[in-house]
Amino acid sequence: TSLRSVLYPHYTVQAVTLQSLLSRPWTTSCALLVFPACREHVLLPSSVASSIRSFVERGGAFLGLRAGARVGGALSGIDSGDYTLRFQDKSSGSSIYVDFVPGSDAQSERISVTSAKDVAVNGVLETFSANLSQLGTSPIILGRRAGSNEVLGASCKADSGRVAVWGAHVEAPVHPELGPHSEERRKDLLRDTLQSLGLKLPTANDEGPSHPLPQLMTAPPTRPDLVTKVLSSWQ
Repeated sequence: TSLRSVLYPHYTVQAVTLQSLLSRPWTTSCALLVFPACREHVLLPSSVASSIRSFVERGGAFLGLRAGARVGGALSGIDSGDYTLRFQDKSSGSSIYVDFVPGSDAQSERISVTSAKDVAVNGVLETFSANLSQLGTSPIILGRRAGSNEVLGASCKADSGRVAVWGAHVEAPVHPELGPHSEERRKDLLRDTLQSLGLKLPTANDEGPSHPLPQLMTAPPTRPDLVTKVLSSWQ
């Protein structure tokens, strides 16, 4: 995927499930939590939403794709129940409310995006127009709809962490007919987004591991057969 190709070899991309977020200590080894585009409305248990908020506000990073966001203060009158996630930035006294636009790829169209570097990126997928119109003056604008002032991507501070949202599918490749130049520009949008979240990306001079890295397998005393079973499943 695009995330793997952009982040390798500095980071490993792993899929997580709702059960993982509920039962595993994922925050200890996670540099970035990504919510991909969703077909249905995202409903999270309060305990998961709370752990995500704590992870970000303590220095983590969150990226929402095909997502909308709104920033408001304590007196803004925003109903947090209308949004999937809420992050607080105590230094500004405001909160970032994030929601996700449901839909399928069949409903998508190709649009042009103007990056923060004023570079035109053609062929970016968009399913529905996400609402990013009420972000205040503090966010980093990552991209706008070409020919207009409409914000499509932004990155905001949330205490010690950061939150980025994109209404468009910057993780999805452009149409092959547009050629490698357009695809590289689309990847630059993704790179700029990840860097705005504080991630350290590899450069063209970086090299991956020259040999396989060792993996250690352990098992608890109560399950001494566990390693043998795992190794047998690979044969």
